[in-house]
Amino acid sequence: MRTTKWWLLIAGMIILLFVFPGIANADKKETVCVGDVLELSVINHPEYDQILTVLADGCIVVKGCGSMTASGLTCAELQENISRELNKKLNNTVVCVNLKESPSHLIRVLGNVKQPGELSLRPGMRLLDAIANSGGFLTAQKKVTGKLVRGDGVILDLDVSQAMLQPLGDSNPILETGDLIILEEVPDKKVRVHIIGDVLNQGVFEMQRDCTLASLLSEAGGPTVSADIGASVVWRGREKMTALPKNTDKEDWMNAARQFVLEDGDLVVVPKNHNNFALIGQIGKPGIYPVPSPKGVPIMNAVAEALGPTASADLSKAILIHNQANKSDIMKINLSDLLSGKEYVGVQVLNAGDILYIPPKGNRRLGWEDILAPLTALNVIGVRLFH
Repeated sequence: MRTTKWWLLIAGMIILLFVFPGIANADKKETVCVGDVLELSVINHPEYDQILTVLADGCIVVKGCGSMTASGLTCAELQENISRELNKKLNNTVVCVNLKESPSHLIRVLGNVKQPGELSLRPGMRLLDAIANSGGFLTAQKKVTGKLVRGDGVILDLDVSQAMLQPLGDSNPILETGDLIILEEVPDKKVRVHIIGDVLNQGVFEMQRDCTLASLLSEAGGPTVSADIGASVVWRGREKMTALPKNTDKEDWMNAARQFVLEDGDLVVVPKNHNNFALIGQIGKPGIYPVPSPKGVPIMNAVAEALGPTASADLSKAILIHNQANKSDIMKINLSDLLSGKEYVGVQVLNAGDILYIPPKGNRRLGWEDILAPLTALNVIGVRLFH
């Protein structure tokens, strides 16, 4: 019989340590106050289990014990007193007293949380615990800052981001009775940046902090078809900056522009592209087109950009005029083979100053008038082909 009682006692202690870890780890200095709600459990004697409220006189009424003083005692001390009284009727009782609610141990969480208001303070409760019990943030955590006002008037700045990174560090402090947590959203800082030149919408734009050169170009409607995007520069005060060295193609430059962060007051200049080629003759959209890359433009891409050849085009007798500094070379190109995917040996790229002429179908001999007439027409209407 005695052995059985010892086993019951050991089992009760195990339950005390593992089922009620909050009691075992509670702050021994935390005392019971008037208005606190306590949970009393007596192992193997559920008839004595009850919820107790500390009355105005600081006492509680316990089954089998009567009125007992509770205010000013810790849960451990109160637990010992109840156990002593119950052992007068029962043998080797294991008593557990748990602080269930404590109106006297409150903290307040205000501001950028879903459920602002008062919270009961639990032993070991930290900043992030209080935020979680308040429903979490209303906005993204990285946009939240705050202050912790202690009961003694001390004010601490809160670093919520650091608290998330180091939950056991000083940035996630253990809370005390009477603490006031004030959380607020950090307003997004704006920067004013300027853009001029060959973009659809020049002007001053108010952008988010850490905006990139690519995002500004997008906000300005993007570069025009005649823009030399690779030659764009950023003026920061008196300093002239470039996103990439010269002689890079448009795709590489835009990738770099996505990484180029602008600052308040920056001026972006997008110049006009003076490196052009011309497509004339039997083409859907004859005209002058910029060369966006030092590597030139593939002929197939150029023809596609100009809406392709017309139905009357003689692709087999195309003429390429290659203008250089001191001379012009004229050569025939069989675009039928190039565009059809057949084996083709010849010029495949148009460079700055090139003119590609696609004649109409016919048996007559091709003359200079066929080539010069479209160029003369462009000059008459004031179009300057090349610089």
